[in-house]
Amino acid sequence: MGEERIKNENEERQNQERQDEEQRGNWEEKGIVADFIDNIAGVLFSPVQTLRKIAFEGKIAQGIAVLILSELLPALAKSASSVGNGGMDFLSLSGTALEDIFPEFQNMPSLIAFGAILGALFAPFVHFVFTAVLELASQFASPGVKTLGPLKTGPALFAALAFATLPRVFMAPVSLLVRLTGVNVGPLFSLIFWGWAVTLQVIALRETHGFSTGRAVLVYFAPLFALAVLVAVIIALAISLFFPVTRNIW
Repeated sequence: MGEERIKNENEERQNQERQDEEQRGNWEEKGIVADFIDNIAGVLFSPVQTLRKIAFEGKIAQGIAVLILSELLPALAKSASSVGNGGMDFLSLSGTALEDIFPEFQNMPSLIAFGAILGALFAPFVHFVFTAVLELASQFASPGVKTLGPLKTGPALFAALAFATLPRVFMAPVSLLVRLTGVNVGPLFSLIFWGWAVTLQVIALRETHGFSTGRAVLVYFAPLFALAVLVAVIIALAISLFFPVTRNIW
């Protein structure tokens, strides 16, 4: 009975590897630009298959491009909206523009744009740390890879998680909409797109490591929960040290 089960598992694994090789051959026939566009469209309309494909191929360069765009476009649109809607009104004092007192404020829009560009370029490094934490948690949750064969899961997860940030790009047109209508729907759409991105990242984690959906959710939020516990412990210790009266409570 045990030998038959092992035989069936080996056959299923070989069939899966054969299908993956055939699929990879189809992917490699496309050009870089066409493949990038297909990946973007796939993440939006068929995320499970596309994120699995991205992880399998390890599309790190494309993932970095998506990261930069998902950070840069909303930041530039938001800064343009703030300036266009009088968001710089705080620079006025008693009817006298602060630009007249401090000429360097005249370059404030340029500084905002520069900050947005700098933040977008820094995004891949932050994403690297985020991926490393999730990869470590994934290795504790389940050693090895279940669905992607002999693949280095670190680069695969980096690429898949990067593409999963794509919904953030849609905050750019939302910011422009706020500028045109004057209705601040930014927080609502920001929450919607954040939930969308988190859902895609959970799918990316699941497809890369072959987790169940429940385990992928647990692994995704485990580092955040651990950080919250650590912060709570540090605050409790700080309170007990700086306020000796509270020691009796503990």
